[in-house]
Amino acid sequence: MNRIQKAIDYFHSELKTADSVKAYVKSRGISKESVVKYQLGYAPPHPAIGNRFHDRLVFPIHFPFGEPAGWTARTLIGAPAKYVNVKESAEFQKGRLLYMYHLAKKAIIKTGVAILVEGQMDALILHQFGLFNTVASSGVAFKPAA
Repeated sequence: MNRIQKAIDYFHSELKTADSVKAYVKSRGISKESVVKYQLGYAPPHPAIGNRFHDRLVFPIHFPFGEPAGWTARTLIGAPAKYVNVKESAEFQKGRLLYMYHLAKKAIIKTGVAILVEGQMDALILHQFGLFNTVASSGVAFKPAA
């Protein structure tokens, strides 16, 4: 298991005990099943995590074939940066990855249509309603390959 998957697993396990975060997720209409299926997590205040992800809801982002690429994390307390991401690298380029594409690609091929939404929450909700060909751009940073 790589370090990114270990971090995602840690964040996911932390969500189980974060009652206020679970309440927030529920208030947004995200089911318990979706929390598990999409590996949502919580980054608690912890020195090893640092302030960047402190007290945020974590959304894992995957490469097209399903390997974990990194994550984006949403503030729950009104911080100036609503979303923060793992630092960009040669491997992880947020603007080139679509959230949930690894899960949506079969439905996209089957239907011939991709539903592109701006945020992770939107994509999660649409998947819950059976629109499995939905992906999210993770904000305005999407940059299609040249």
